[in-house]
Amino acid sequence: MALFKRSTTTAAGFDWAGLLWLFVFFWYFSGITQLLIQLTGTSGFAGFRQAFIMSAIWLAPMLLFPRKTRVLAALIGVVLWACSMASLGYFFIYQQEFSQSVIFIMFESNISEAGEYATQYFAWWIVLAFIAHTALAVFLWTRVRPVYLPRGRAMVAATAIVLAIVGYPLVKQIATNDTLERAIDGFEGHPATKWALRLAPLVFVRPGELRKAEWCEIDLDAGVWRIPGHRMKMKREHAVPLSTQAVAILREA
Repeated sequence: MALFKRSTTTAAGFDWAGLLWLFVFFWYFSGITQLLIQLTGTSGFAGFRQAFIMSAIWLAPMLLFPRKTRVLAALIGVVLWACSMASLGYFFIYQQEFSQSVIFIMFESNISEAGEYATQYFAWWIVLAFIAHTALAVFLWTRVRPVYLPRGRAMVAATAIVLAIVGYPLVKQIATNDTLERAIDGFEGHPATKWALRLAPLVFVRPGELRKAEWCEIDLDAGVWRIPGHRMKMKREHAVPLSTQAVAILREA
């Protein structure tokens, strides 16, 4: 049985509404949080723009395998839904954008810490918001339908989508950032992540030690960072000399 069912209609008969429903379904999972961030003025426009652009990449498999559209959309949607619950919940609690550092905290936290966290921040309205979020996602999935193109056009369209969303930014990034320093300076993620990337090659400590650094441990005038023994693998205090560049980065932070 062929995986491709091709339309014999002309380009004028293309199902643009069906394509739009597909895009809205995939955009919803990351876009709803970014939309809330924009409406509350929490962060800049970069995250919203990235969510809008990156969501289109899921259109490629939908065009290639139209007869499997609803199944593929459901499988991809479940994964995106799980990720969106984490980012949406983080926004509800902190009114901030979900960052990479939160992922490290989640994996390093123990059951006791997780229980304490849930007790401190749990609110019934969050549960209701999650239910509404899930219900709207299911509704959007019910609107999803196959969008057919002749095989050649489908291959061209899918390839163009992938190249436009992944290939072009990658080539542009390589072309404009010929050094690691320039690439880090152009980083558009969370500011704390950017500072950590700039500090990491200057202090040579483990990622967890850098992430858990506290201002009370750092003496900028003396140019030294004293990491307490309980955070070190050998359980001994460790003094990290800070170069002029490291001090400048910390003063900027």
